Amino acid sequence: MMTAGSTGRGAWRVRATTVCALLLVFVAVGSVRAAPLIGGTIAYIQSVGLTYEIYIVEAGSRNPRRVWRENNPVTGVKLSPDGRTVVFESSRERGFWDTELYVVDVDGTEHAQITDFGGESEIPSGPTWSPDGSRLAYGSYAMLSDATLTVATRDGADPRVLLRTPPSRFEYLAWSPRGAAIAYYMPTAGFGAHIMLISVASGETTSLTSEGGIYIAWAPDGTQLAFVRGMGVGQTRGVYALKAQPGADVRLVTQAEMDSSSLSWVDARHIAYLSVADFQKIHITDLAGKAQTPLDVGATARLVAFDWVDPARAVEPGGKVATTLGNLKAGVDLQ
Repeated sequence: MMTAGSTGRGAWRVRATTVCALLLVFVAVGSVRAAPLIGGTIAYIQSVGLTYEIYIVEAGSRNPRRVWRENNPVTGVKLSPDGRTVVFESSRERGFWDTELYVVDVDGTEHAQITDFGGESEIPSGPTWSPDGSRLAYGSYAMLSDATLTVATRDGADPRVLLRTPPSRFEYLAWSPRGAAIAYYMPTAGFGAHIMLISVASGETTSLTSEGGIYIAWAPDGTQLAFVRGMGVGQTRGVYALKAQPGADVRLVTQAEMDSSSLSWVDARHIAYLSVADFQKIHITDLAGKAQTPLDVGATARLVAFDWVDPARAVEPGGKVATTLGNLKAGVDLQ
């Protein structure tokens, strides 16, 4: 027979169990929201001696699939915003001055050469996709001829030169998330460098800073850029950031011992890069410089370069729907 006291104790246990369950749910939800909201697709190049391989892997997986392999240097890998096509730079029979841009679908099919500089004194460099994936932009490195900054369709057709200058370098291009401008690197005397913007519509150029560096990456909302710096005398090596406006202050994000061959602003709060600490993983820092757990992508050799895109990210223009996941990636707080 159940007494009044036992009934009260039973009710208390039920209430206590319910409260504990609610607390666990609250903690779990809070932990999920506090954790880096990182997903998407990664393309990377690994090298073993003179053999270079391009792999595709979903973020969080350690089962990459190889989409390209050759016994020539392969660099500058960029994955299209829809995650379906990779553009890369490759040197062929005549070495460095025979570098061209190529594309390959992520299933390893539809491989094609999309530039033809002729193996003379100018080679393409720093390819970048437009936000809607319909166009490619690339700079060039020229010794004897004019250097150029060009926009073409995704298969290399209808190239349009936006900018031309006497022998120099236009490198490390990064197309802005809203599509209106392209950021690029332009060297100055010594180890100095400008980070520049060029309007895709008008060709007008603007210098953001003369304290720039290499491997430029846009924040998802288009308000900031990150880059690698530390090659000059007295410079601290690491990842830096600045607002996308002329004369903005340059600030150090992380002073990590990094390998300056790739940089990706993964989501609103995290930047990814390669580090000498572990050449087979992708390293991540938050904007305060706090290192996150390195990402194991299943590489079996040294990573040469990588690119990381999230098709769920809200993107303008291009008709993409701003999904809940996409808004979270872009740093929009949802209730």
